[in-house]
Amino acid sequence: MKISLIFTPSELNRNFSECRNRDKHMGHIPPSSLLSVAAVLEKEGVEVQLIDMVAEGLSYEDTLRRIKEFSPVMLGFTLATYGFHSVMDWIKKFKKDTQLPILAGGAHAIIYPDETMTHPDIDYLILGEADYPLPKFINCFKNGLNFDGMKSFGYRKNGQVIIDKAIENIKDIDNVPFPSLHLIKNELYGSILSQRKNYTALMSSRGCPYRCTFCDQKKIPYRMRSPKSFVEEVKRNYTQFGIKDFDVWDSTFTANKKRVMEICELLEKEKMNINWYIRAR
Repeated sequence: MKISLIFTPSELNRNFSECRNRDKHMGHIPPSSLLSVAAVLEKEGVEVQLIDMVAEGLSYEDTLRRIKEFSPVMLGFTLATYGFHSVMDWIKKFKKDTQLPILAGGAHAIIYPDETMTHPDIDYLILGEADYPLPKFINCFKNGLNFDGMKSFGYRKNGQVIIDKAIENIKDIDNVPFPSLHLIKNELYGSILSQRKNYTALMSSRGCPYRCTFCDQKKIPYRMRSPKSFVEEVKRNYTQFGIKDFDVWDSTFTANKKRVMEICELLEKEKMNINWYIRAR
């Protein structure tokens, strides 16, 4: 079974040239959500193709040719609210020209599942984290089983939209497979903060312990990876992919001071020549 995951350009305003010029010099962040989804799929025995149209500067025609050469049974996309309509434009084009079912997920899906499924080009929708619903979906899809009773999932049955909004979140995120960085060209990525290639973004926790009214992270339970698990991923990325710049995308990396110190001590012991950056409150 093969699935193609596609990270598409999503412009806030296609006519705003200053935005395009700014974004050109901001660098490219790896599509972390799709890399994590790819890892879950590969663990289930799925052969995955990940196409980053943004970092590789691919045209629609180039991307479509790669998809057809790979011959997947399904296309996957991630949805963010700020670029939702732009991504939907891409989805419509790819579906029209491939006639393949569309699997979608992302932050927008969990906030607006009903509205998202009003778009007929989306066949399947993962709500929230993929760790639990995605393997169940793959098993059902491969074996021709129905999706009745699947939690954190939306689909269509006999023309009717069915969405189960009971979100399932994995408790021990140390058990989550590391993102599938072998599927992308890591030398293409960097940010305005990064100093060296190769570069990647990663997370040592999910959710946030705070509940700021303006933030979607308040909907996600806060869970931290163990210092050992986090440093193991850093070491893996450093040794296997030559990554020297790490951008930690936690909502608040410094929420637990003791854990931060343990991470720093373990990193020092590994004596890796790396730079790393965090987000804090």
